[in-house]
Amino acid sequence: MALTGGTLRSLSLEIFTPRSTKGIDDLLASGGRLAAYAALGPSLVSVNGPGLQILEHVRATHSIRPQMQISRPEVTLDSIESMLDSAMGVGVRDVLILGGQPGQRTAPGAFSSVLDLVRCIKERCGERMRVSVCGYPRGACGELGEYDADLQALALQVAAGAELVVSLPCFDAETHSEFAADARAAGVRCPIVPGLLPVGSVAADFRRICRAIAVEVPKWLDDQLLATSTSELLASLSDTLLIKQLRQLRLQGAEPPHVYTLNAAEILRPLASAGFGPLKHRI
Repeated sequence: MALTGGTLRSLSLEIFTPRSTKGIDDLLASGGRLAAYAALGPSLVSVNGPGLQILEHVRATHSIRPQMQISRPEVTLDSIESMLDSAMGVGVRDVLILGGQPGQRTAPGAFSSVLDLVRCIKERCGERMRVSVCGYPRGACGELGEYDADLQALALQVAAGAELVVSLPCFDAETHSEFAADARAAGVRCPIVPGLLPVGSVAADFRRICRAIAVEVPKWLDDQLLATSTSELLASLSDTLLIKQLRQLRLQGAEPPHVYTLNAAEILRPLASAGFGPLKHRI
């Protein structure tokens, strides 16, 4: 079955696979967090972690495109075929390849580059699977750790068949706009989606997540975090920043954003304020 390209009509949302069975059950419950996200009418829900049950639920229950994430440093030629077969067996037709970081350990037999993994998936699945890859704006550490080299690598990944670039988080619309322009100049000819990460209500958790994905917190934001004394004020700062980004990106004509939800209920508030309220047919 041939698929249309990687363009998204609305925002995409990223959720994390809970570690416990109860956490998964709560996420998938009829009145659970996933149902609230689905009511926003996202084009795509991307699942971080081993979430085959969640992927199937997204498609079957909410009629939304589910996207499986594959970590390049962890997947091997021996394991990729079974992963793809299992995903397609529950109706998944989208995959996002997560790159590594300079010096990161890889599993024995793992693919040496995102480019090789893109080629493998397209050779194996052709147009039956849409492939997305990560983009690295300034402030995000790419696989090669050097901005221009990562731009060139991204252009090769798109030329090999990747249909969508999902950017790691940046915290102002100008940074994304500069990255998109630089990627176009490097030869990237597919949609480039801005990635948005909410600050949340706990500064330590936000910093931990940024360290985990090798994204630098800009000084102006770090200064604001240090000056914010309570969780309530921090949540207000998070909402204000996210709403501002969403509105500025829209004014710039950027692609609909990819929001790293952190499985939080609080993300619904700023999304609604920015115009992403529940759709009537989703309620």
